[in-house]
Amino acid sequence: MVVIPKSTHQQRIEENFAIWDFSLTEKEMAQISSLDLGYVGESVKHFNPEFVRGCLAVKIHD
Repeated sequence: MVVIPKSTHQQRIEENFAIWDFSLTEKEMAQISSLDLGYVGESVKHFNPEFVRGCLAVKIHD
């Protein structure tokens, strides 16, 4: 996890870095795990014309 502070105020920057002040329940962890689609280390070849055409064909909004 990377923190990218946009603030120039010292207190806010420190708050942005304080990311470990929470914990997840077993149920929450299970919900997150259920999102796993099973893709591991898939290599996306952005220079592959077929891949680019496929991306361009995806309609995101009307």
